Amino acid sequence: MAKRWQELYELARNQEFVTAQRQHLPEQPDLPLKTVQIALSGAAETDNAGGMAEFLLVHAERVMQVAQESPLDILRLGSIDGALALAWNATTNDGNLSPDELPQ
Repeated sequence: MAKRWQELYELARNQEFVTAQRQHLPEQPDLPLKTVQIALSGAAETDNAGGMAEFLLVHAERVMQVAQESPLDILRLGSIDGALALAWNATTNDGNLSPDELPQ
């Protein structure tokens, strides 16, 4: 299967795509970060130094965007799971926990 890095790079750069991810998948508030992380991995895999630098910067921008979002913003989009995930990630050092792993 051929890898379609250029298409992924375009999506990772596209702010409208980020907005669509947030609106349609509010239960995954870190999805825009994951998209850029995969693009960064693709740039590394193909030895694309310019792409690696670009996606490191894009990733930093997206981290700032996510940090400015509140769990209440996500809840207003209709996702209690996404709001819980964002709240949990904001209070832990391990940002990889899912709402299913929240303490009972």
